[in-house]
Amino acid sequence: MFVRIHCRDTNHLKEVLHDKMQQVEGIERTETMISLEESLDRNLKLT
Repeated sequence: MFVRIHCRDTNHLKEVLHDKMQQVEGIERTETMISLEESLDRNLKLT
């Protein structure tokens, strides 16, 4: 299964993978691939 996840930063990625996905019954492991070539079109609030 491939899942695309958009995270705010590496800490958010860790939270999603460890605290949420690894708790789902049937998920034994995950592999992470980070795309540096794909840009996101989103509005960010700059503070």
